Amino acid sequence: MQPVAANAREQTERGRAGVYRYGSTKKFIPVLLLFLVLPHTPTNLTPLRQLRATNSNLPMPLLTIVPPMPGAERRFKPFVNFVQASGWTTEFVRLEGLGRRPPFGSTEIFPQVDAQTAGKVVMGFSLGALYSHLGALRARHLILGSISPFFLEDDDEPERWKVSYRAGNAHTPADVLVGALEDEQMHRRATAVRDFYHRHTYTVVPEADHELWHSNYLQAIKAALDRLKP
Repeated sequence: MQPVAANAREQTERGRAGVYRYGSTKKFIPVLLLFLVLPHTPTNLTPLRQLRATNSNLPMPLLTIVPPMPGAERRFKPFVNFVQASGWTTEFVRLEGLGRRPPFGSTEIFPQVDAQTAGKVVMGFSLGALYSHLGALRARHLILGSISPFFLEDDDEPERWKVSYRAGNAHTPADVLVGALEDEQMHRRATAVRDFYHRHTYTVVPEADHELWHSNYLQAIKAALDRLKP
């Protein structure tokens, strides 16, 4: 499946804004990119019965997903099905006060993430990856997909958190992923976050833009999950 972009400008701005794109008024319009590519979700996912652990007495490992914004549980259902087909069960972090716009200027969301992710394998995509990086400080392992560039260091973004990406926990093992077709800003932030973690695996997903549903992105997530299975 090939990445889809309405035009070159939209493709560039999708990468820069992470989970936003600009309208004609230059104001942020809250459009979750996962929602935009949802119609392209693969329909031929491997059946769960083919991928379950052969020993049914062993509990399925748990993947804790940090949502990028309200409604993610419903929109992530195809991804949850894919993760479960890979032999994992899932749960979502519950976040209070999370609106349609990122809560720039407030750090209240990060302790909420920390309280629900201690000792767990945690995954976030886009804004969810940023929340995971700054919030899941006691996680067992992080999977950070296409992390949004809204840190203190991202001074080309007028709206951002005044929190350094170095405020994460560098000792947590991490898988860091970014789409090969994402723009230079996204790659620059991904590599900086990669180098921040002492133990990391870095994946540039072939042919993928900022879309978790791309078949190559799904396979990269699966590869990370397979490495983490007990």
